[in-house]
Amino acid sequence: AWTDLYTEQAYALRDPIIAWGFSTTGAARWSEIAIPDPFDILGQARAHGMVFGIAVSTGPMRSRTIASAARDDREFSDAEIAAFARIIEHLHH
Repeated sequence: AWTDLYTEQAYALRDPIIAWGFSTTGAARWSEIAIPDPFDILGQARAHGMVFGIAVSTGPMRSRTIASAARDDREFSDAEIAAFARIIEHLHH
């Protein structure tokens, strides 16, 4: 249901996590990203069970990879974030 809503509303064009990913590289918890969310995309994601998320941004601007993962029970640990970032960087290359 979330994928359908996200696609139908073209949220990728307004998603604060994607905006963060185009503004920097690295990894962060969604709760650490302080980009305005006037369309309440993250609030809607929470309503669909994606309460705690992480984002990874890697690669040059002309070929940037931005990926997220989410869960409903707790923040991701530093070790989990590092492991996810390694996987995304590997897939990017």
